[in-house]
Amino acid sequence: MRPLRVCIALVLIGLRSTLQLPTAQGLANPAGATAFSSLVSPEEPVSTPDPLARANILVSRVAKLTASDPHENSSFGWAVAVSGDTAVVGAPAVYSEYGPSGAVYIYRRNQGGPSAWGQVMKITPVDTDQVEYFGHSVSLDGDILVVGAPSTTVAGHDGQGAVYIFSRDLGGSEAWGQVKKLIISDGGPEEYFGSAVSLDEDTLVVGAPAIFYGGSDTPGSAYIFYRDQGGQDNWGQINRLAASESGGDAFGSSVSIDQDTLGVGAPEYQHPEGAVFVYERDRNGADNWGRTARLIGVQYEGVGRSVSINADTLVTVDRVYERNQGGADAWGLLTRLRSVDYDSDDEFGASVSIAGEMILVGAPSADVGSHVTGNASLFLRRGESYPQGAGLFASEGAEFDDFGASVAFDGETIVIGAPSADLTPHGDQGAAYVFAASAGSWFHFAFLPGILRNYCSDYFDDFSNPASGWPVGEDEYVKTEYLDGEYRVDPKKSNYIYFFRAPTCNRLNYSVEVDARWEGDPGASYGLLFGITGNFDQFYLFDMNTDYREYELVRLTPSGWAFIAPPAYSPAIIPGSAVNHLKVTRNGNQITLAVNGNTLGTWLDSAIGGMTGVGLVANPYYDDPRADARFDNYHVNLLPGVGLQSGAPGTSSAWQSLESWRLLPAHSSWR
Repeated sequence: MRPLRVCIALVLIGLRSTLQLPTAQGLANPAGATAFSSLVSPEEPVSTPDPLARANILVSRVAKLTASDPHENSSFGWAVAVSGDTAVVGAPAVYSEYGPSGAVYIYRRNQGGPSAWGQVMKITPVDTDQVEYFGHSVSLDGDILVVGAPSTTVAGHDGQGAVYIFSRDLGGSEAWGQVKKLIISDGGPEEYFGSAVSLDEDTLVVGAPAIFYGGSDTPGSAYIFYRDQGGQDNWGQINRLAASESGGDAFGSSVSIDQDTLGVGAPEYQHPEGAVFVYERDRNGADNWGRTARLIGVQYEGVGRSVSINADTLVTVDRVYERNQGGADAWGLLTRLRSVDYDSDDEFGASVSIAGEMILVGAPSADVGSHVTGNASLFLRRGESYPQGAGLFASEGAEFDDFGASVAFDGETIVIGAPSADLTPHGDQGAAYVFAASAGSWFHFAFLPGILRNYCSDYFDDFSNPASGWPVGEDEYVKTEYLDGEYRVDPKKSNYIYFFRAPTCNRLNYSVEVDARWEGDPGASYGLLFGITGNFDQFYLFDMNTDYREYELVRLTPSGWAFIAPPAYSPAIIPGSAVNHLKVTRNGNQITLAVNGNTLGTWLDSAIGGMTGVGLVANPYYDDPRADARFDNYHVNLLPGVGLQSGAPGTSSAWQSLESWRLLPAHSSWR
């Protein structure tokens, strides 16, 4: 892990990016800036890592967004938004002749081809000479786009900030014309109006955190504007909210509105606790926004750095609150989110977005393999818990890309920013990634002829005999064949993981081993199946990724995936396309894994059945079906027992002609 980075100025994400707004101490990390910790009070509910949800979320990467006119250190991806078929990416550090004026890029689904996301426009402010960091915050709802430029100079006040509102098709088809520029009439210097924006239909909320770490006498604020207030298509101020008048709370650093409910983050409130304040429309009077809750964090949690609200659920950093939890109109803590690979240095929760029953959380300092590239986690609600359903990252990511610095979620479309991604020849240009996610069950069944064996001794196959019984055939998903003394699995679709049952009988206690390699480009993983019961009703997966030199042990049941051993690094794994020898030993409820003669560990799992089958697995990367897996020297040996030898009666059973192979979508720790 790289050391945790503290917050910088009003940019509460605290990224390595060049985008750093002035503070009272200059660009140095200010004393007292909020940092993350992993503190969890004993009485607080935690959604523990539970990959059972993975089979209930299908995630696939759709597109990688980059600027048509790339700029070095532009922080493209610092802010993202999505609504329907439109995605918006902020690049607040794009330079003009006047300095970091910033820009916003707009993309449309199916622009440039089916399912493609093509750029349709780049927006820059008209008054470039006064604007700074345009695109630091963005919010999109239908045909209205809001862009924050928090360091903009107004009436000679540096850093007072401004917000720009644009409308689709104003000035031509797919043009986005400026409707309004919002400033606060009584604003002063360094209030940073526009640090955060949130739009819902005809209501807009703008944060002005007025951050001076180390002692500001200016309170942070959140301003509420209504469309048509003061005239048609005018956006008029209706209210100003503040946590206190004492200043230094960073109130307005994050904002989120859904219908009549508003959440405002104040990560420096009662430092180092932080808080989110909840308001309701028409509370104690028409158009009055009355405060209904103050959600205070524990020391150094970073509560208020991020916030997203949907209906009766609010998420800030890793905490999920729900309306009426603990009493009528109360907002009580429902659970805390934890990813499978959670680490306190990940900046987990630097960005959050909630859509329906799913929550998306960014962790821009998380490790992916051996690199600190950042990742994001998708959580699916199950009762009063939110187990992780999927992990997302950029397979081509590099060190300090800050993937997950910004996230946006609408319907089934996810956009994730990586503002420090290097794109040759432009360092730290930044990128954004589009994913499709949906909840449900996606089991695809495939049947190929099986082979009946009434009794089994130890089994060995060097794949020299093409009639030995492994599934052979080709359809729209995969091609399998015996080729040059190896068993070949050649996927055609990249969003699936491919399972194959060995043509041998079930056994009680056994070892299974195989030589495996990639032909050409490595895929996400290959490995061994064991513990197969029925028609793949339950089975275990020992697979490994040769790029990251990591392995995992997973159980699949009708309920979904469960990690027995989460992904872990092993120097025993030979990288690239070299041959690796994998071995599993199952002895009762004891499972031992080994690679290339090196034992990786032993785990106990009481869920493993009695007589179970074995097989193989191959898994391409999510965006590349070229994962030509080759297998050779497949062994299954019965373990000796008291009075029992290999092949003794009662220790093996006939494999009925059930499914020969199956494919399932979108589970991989290395996608």
